[in-house]
Amino acid sequence: MNLRVLHVVQSNKPPQFVVKDTIYLKKLANIDSEILLAPRYGSLKRLFLTIFQSLKAAMKIIRHRPDVIHFHFLSSTLPDILHFTPSIISIQESFSWYPKWWLAIFKILASRSKTVYISEHNRDMWTPTLKKKGRLIYHAVDASVFNPERYNPELRDQLKQELGIDYLIMLMGPFNPTRGYELAIKACQIIRKKGINAGIVFKGYGHGVSYKEKMVKLAEELEVPMKLVTRYLTEDELIEYYASSEVFIRPGIAEGFGIAVLEAQACGTPVIVTECCSLKEIFKDSSLKFRPFDQITLAEHLEALYHNESLREDMIQAGLKNAEYFSWDRKIAGYIKAYRDAIEESLLR
Repeated sequence: MNLRVLHVVQSNKPPQFVVKDTIYLKKLANIDSEILLAPRYGSLKRLFLTIFQSLKAAMKIIRHRPDVIHFHFLSSTLPDILHFTPSIISIQESFSWYPKWWLAIFKILASRSKTVYISEHNRDMWTPTLKKKGRLIYHAVDASVFNPERYNPELRDQLKQELGIDYLIMLMGPFNPTRGYELAIKACQIIRKKGINAGIVFKGYGHGVSYKEKMVKLAEELEVPMKLVTRYLTEDELIEYYASSEVFIRPGIAEGFGIAVLEAQACGTPVIVTECCSLKEIFKDSSLKFRPFDQITLAEHLEALYHNESLREDMIQAGLKNAEYFSWDRKIAGYIKAYRDAIEESLLR
């Protein structure tokens, strides 16, 4: 398909999932893509500055002359002030991201684009507000890159020795209270009291400094060995962390998709997730689940995976099979259909 796609995202630097979209569009469909960073929205006082910056970005879009614009996140539609090009918008965020008056502006801009959602949960949450059912296109993982062969026994031994443990649990995600990391720390304390020498490696990122410090303090108070990794990890390093961990936990109550959980599954690591939001949709029978805030059941799952090798192997195989379903071929095919629909609709205007 001979198309030029311009990906627009409101960010200081291109997120990895957008970069990967451009790579796999070229690799699987020979579609050329570029990325344009949209201006960040701010307070009401900065409204005129934001509008000015958005107009500048809109002029850049015109100069790019793409066949289709792909907006990632609702807030990325700000440069769509001058709307001449067919477009789609991938809705990935939560209502809580935006003040009401910004949300009203974004709704108007989004009304002119074809809508894509990353999960049924995401679609159910946004459809009443945007009044658009839209297309469902799941995120993807490349099983030829994320796979169990990337297991690094030296890394596992190093982390276990550093923490003085023999059961390695992994957490990953932004420093955000909705992610519920304290549940994992408390569950780890519970199984440690039962004689399981467990500890946590936590790859965290973002600007939630106070929440990060709270988690570090909690681990110290509960005497749970925890290594906090805040430095940038290359994809190769991250894969080795996934594959070298013995279980991956996603204990939060707010999740648009859960790509890190899927990557961990592709690396052959059993996963435990909260039975809520998109997590119960994406990971179904391929994960062990617990109700939000239920640290007791989470601890029971951790204990079961430690003692029951048969259960552990079942969850590994179920996870690998689940990861295979969320392929890049499937995602890119969805994008191509969405791009075609956007172009066809623009011709009918």
